[in-house]
Amino acid sequence: MKTESSTARIAAFLRRYGILVLFLAFAGWWYFRYKVVHTLQWEEIVVYTSPETTENIKDVISPPCIVHFYANWCGPCIAELPELSKFTSTFPEYQLILISDDSWDKLNAVSSKYDMRIVRVDDMDYLGVHTIPTTYFFDRKGESARAIQGQCEWNSPSFQSEIKTLLQP
Repeated sequence: MKTESSTARIAAFLRRYGILVLFLAFAGWWYFRYKVVHTLQWEEIVVYTSPETTENIKDVISPPCIVHFYANWCGPCIAELPELSKFTSTFPEYQLILISDDSWDKLNAVSSKYDMRIVRVDDMDYLGVHTIPTTYFFDRKGESARAIQGQCEWNSPSFQSEIKTLLQP
């Protein structure tokens, strides 16, 4: 009676199901990287508040606040800037900080057009922000209350009500 070695069984399995295994591995990696909102190590994030000045993000934000990661090349990011600007003027009690890894020229153009505070990071991917826009909401205690990947409905009354509830003490 001939018995197959475990190596031969694995090789036969991979010949038969290898593509499926690779697809499932890739799908799992992609989902974890781009669809899971990662918990950021906020105390370790250093931002540029000007081309020559760096600060810890915890020294820049004051709760309750909204931290919004965006990029100038991102269509949904640019599309929601007017709504986001209107939201911040309607609710000035919530500090808004935009974070991007774009050039200062691009950031200054956006901040002058929409009158919003923008800080710069060297690399959002390094921080764990792989999908943009991504928005983090911090309550009055400075604790992360929620994170949303993708475009938000800033002008929606139900969304505004939800944010008010999240950011209250």
